[in-house]
Amino acid sequence: MSHRESEVAIGAGFDARYWGLPAGRPGAWVFGDDSTAEIVTGSVVDGPLSQGVARRESLDSFTRWQGFAAGQDTADGPEFAAGLEDGLRALYGSTAGEPTAELLDIAATTPTRPTSRVNWMLGLRSAPSEAHRRGSMAAGVILSGSDEWWGIADNKDLAISGPPVRTPRRGAWSSLASR
Repeated sequence: MSHRESEVAIGAGFDARYWGLPAGRPGAWVFGDDSTAEIVTGSVVDGPLSQGVARRESLDSFTRWQGFAAGQDTADGPEFAAGLEDGLRALYGSTAGEPTAELLDIAATTPTRPTSRVNWMLGLRSAPSEAHRRGSMAAGVILSGSDEWWGIADNKDLAISGPPVRTPRRGAWSSLASR
């Protein structure tokens, strides 16, 4: 008798164990830190967006994040908001001509394509600023419904501005286990 994992509906929320992550995020983690970026992007590329469409809660959260970031009075806020939009565009293979609201409607009805998710991940490397890169990364995390697990809303200012001292990448799982 073969063992088969049960199907996971994206509407069921983010079950980290299904995506190869621990049930709970071990310790503190700063969003956008280089030491965990590989795991974060992997959780988007192979996560819920690879299996279905974004949930309404995730789309609403994206809109709230975009408004919050755009309203910041630092240079990082608008850059993060621009990154959110660029991340959304990359995940859905869109050009710059479509309004964000229209793209969110598409996200509610159309799954991402594997090439779009990989292009999103590769695009993180060429972001014009760190805040823009964090915003683009946040787009994938938020639309996946994994923002709570990753803890990006724990400190929105820190998510937007990033850590004062960046932790270098040491290896995927060692970075999570040591926190």
